[in-house]
Amino acid sequence: MKKIVSLICAFMVMVGVVIPSQSYANNVDYLYSGDVEDYMYIYNSNGLVLDVSGGVNRDGTNIQMWEYIEGNPNQLFMVRIIGDNINYIVSKIGGRFVDIFRGTKQENPTKQIRFGLNVDIWQNNDPEAQKFHFWEIAEGQYVIESAAKENAVLTAQGAWNGANVSLEEFTGADSQIWYLGTRPKVIKPQPLAMPNASLLQDAVGKYVMLHNMEGGVMDVYCAINADGTNLQICEAGKQNPAQMFLLQDLGGGRYALLSKIGNKYVDIFRGTKQENPSRAIRYGLNVDIWQNNDPAAQQFFIHDMGAGYYKIESTAKKDAVLSAAGSANGSNISLEKSTDSTFQRWYFEIVPDVPAPSNAVSNVRTTAPATNNSYYYSRNNIYYSAGYGPQNGHGNCTWYALGRYHEITGKNLYNDLRIAGHAKTWLGIAQRSPHYSTGSTPKVGAIGVCRSGKWGHVFVVEKIENGRVYISESHWTGAVFDYRELPSWYKVAGYIYP
Repeated sequence: MKKIVSLICAFMVMVGVVIPSQSYANNVDYLYSGDVEDYMYIYNSNGLVLDVSGGVNRDGTNIQMWEYIEGNPNQLFMVRIIGDNINYIVSKIGGRFVDIFRGTKQENPTKQIRFGLNVDIWQNNDPEAQKFHFWEIAEGQYVIESAAKENAVLTAQGAWNGANVSLEEFTGADSQIWYLGTRPKVIKPQPLAMPNASLLQDAVGKYVMLHNMEGGVMDVYCAINADGTNLQICEAGKQNPAQMFLLQDLGGGRYALLSKIGNKYVDIFRGTKQENPSRAIRYGLNVDIWQNNDPAAQQFFIHDMGAGYYKIESTAKKDAVLSAAGSANGSNISLEKSTDSTFQRWYFEIVPDVPAPSNAVSNVRTTAPATNNSYYYSRNNIYYSAGYGPQNGHGNCTWYALGRYHEITGKNLYNDLRIAGHAKTWLGIAQRSPHYSTGSTPKVGAIGVCRSGKWGHVFVVEKIENGRVYISESHWTGAVFDYRELPSWYKVAGYIYP
């Protein structure tokens, strides 16, 4: 608590707030007309709220960040005061308590409350893991500290749907500051340089992610390698090729952005002759990727707006800049007249250079994914969201393969193909899609499909070495994770390629 109090004091002195004798909120009910039985939203400055993953009423269901959905019980919590700044946080899902998950005996032999533990919901059977202090650092702004460990506070691990929530050491970051209310709102931060932003001169010649000032990154829709594939806003992924662009300096102040998807260029789509008879570059045109065949539509000026932000202007039309239509996943990107809009400001994040050997994925997975990995433990994974993940106490091959393929390729098979059934159905669904290739030869990053048995089985190829194929997988009613050489008895019907 000393660290929290000292940082709170420094913050209050900075903003000119008089520090009371007790800085914590030991009566948060004053916000709700004295009725602490009211359910409320608990949210960060970006407007994302605490959310029970999938609304699953089960011990161990993950707590994550998600966009506000009015009246959604997954996002409603009650603060129950039980002592002098000692509080329970009770979910509307089954009346279960927000809980610090102590981990398995193997993960945490002492079972102590410590930094890095996950946050979930659980029945009221572990008060030490379920009691919290609410420290008020400014009017309406709270730090939520575990009553069992000093300076250990609830922390959002990102500003996108599915971002995990864990217990971390207090630093004063925005991700540790919480607001309580009956309807969340976005608390606009000042436009400051982002810690992962890079200056233009440093980003040239490198793969970058283009972050919009309003959140999200530029993304090639479904990672489809085809001329005309739309560019959109999407939450940032890890090493996702659909979000990587090579920034090329063409000389004369002109630049091009080359997508890692098929080496196609960011392109202003001129439209059909009927839509745009003159074929001129104009406001309102869509932005896509295309092979290098139209320099006027594929070259840009990049203007420094300060604080690490840039505007990207078409060289073919003055004041026509790349603009996001919104901050939600799927928001379109188009060419619009330059304004003061934050949707027209971008910053570059250099993608770490992790060259992948030809015979293995860039990071061969030999251990089980952590419970805060959103490819597996969030709504990004339809099987986990539906309750068919490790929350059942055992593995599931479909849950794991969907998450691992998404992690490697940036492609979510549920979003692209609506794959959500038994493993034996996967290959046929992929074979019917024009956007996925399949075959009988194992390739690194591919999903192998076995059709034998009642439900079949799927696994992921991690590396091929000296003619031997090594895979990662999970097993229904068996091990949550397994890494091994492909068993000779597996009857593989085919592979879905990355």
